[in-house]
Amino acid sequence: MEWRNDAAKQAALIERDRLRREARERDRAEQARLCELRSGCAPPEACGFDAPHAPARGPVVAIPLDVVVEDGQGRVIHQETGYRGRAALRAQDSLDRIRGLTEAQRAAGRRYAALVEAVEAGGMKCSGGFMQDGTSGGDDGRCFMDAYIDDCDRLRRMNRAIGDGIGMKVRRVRPSARGTRASIPDRALAERICIGGQSLSEVLRAFGWAEKQETRKALSDALAAVLERLRPI
Repeated sequence: MEWRNDAAKQAALIERDRLRREARERDRAEQARLCELRSGCAPPEACGFDAPHAPARGPVVAIPLDVVVEDGQGRVIHQETGYRGRAALRAQDSLDRIRGLTEAQRAAGRRYAALVEAVEAGGMKCSGGFMQDGTSGGDDGRCFMDAYIDDCDRLRRMNRAIGDGIGMKVRRVRPSARGTRASIPDRALAERICIGGQSLSEVLRAFGWAEKQETRKALSDALAAVLERLRPI
C-alpha cells in the first residue's frame, strides 16, 4: 500500500512538471507572437517617439508634412509643418507593397478606391465621403446632391479609363507560365487590389495563374498601366 502511494505521488509530480513545461512553452510562444505583432505595427521614427503602437491598425507608413515656400532670397525650400517636425502616419495598404509603382500611381489607386466608397455611401448624406476635391457641399453653396453627381461622373470617367480590356503584358506571358491561362480583366485587377486590398499573388491565385516572378512582374506592369490612365482624372 505504501508503494502504491509513492508511485501515485511520483506520477503526480511527473504530470505536474509536464504541465508546467507546457505552460512555459505556451507563454514563450505567446510572448514571441506579441513581440512580432508589436514590431509589425511599430510607427516609423519620423512620426516621433511617442507615436502610439496600435496592433489592430497593422503596419503603417510615414507621411512627411511640409510645404514649399520661398526663403526671401528667391530660393524655394521645403518647410516642415508637422508638430515638432514630425510626420503623420497612415495604415499601409496593398499598393504600398507592390514594387514598380510610382507614388503618383499609388495615389491614383487610392483616389479610385475612396471614390468608389463615396459613391456606394451616397445614400447617407452625412457620410463625409465627398471630399475628393476638397468640397463636400455647404461652404461653397453646393448641395449634397451636386457633390454626389460630381462624384458619380468622376467615377464613370475613371471606369471608362480602366476599360474592360486585358493587360497586354499579361497576355504576352507564355502559356507554360500561365497556369490555367484565365484572363485577368483590368477592371477586376483594379478592384481587387485598390478596393479589395489583395496582393498580386492573391489575384493570380484567384484567376488560377501560376505564381511566378514572371507572372507577378507582368501583373504589376498591367496594374501600373491602369493606374497611369487614372492618374490625370
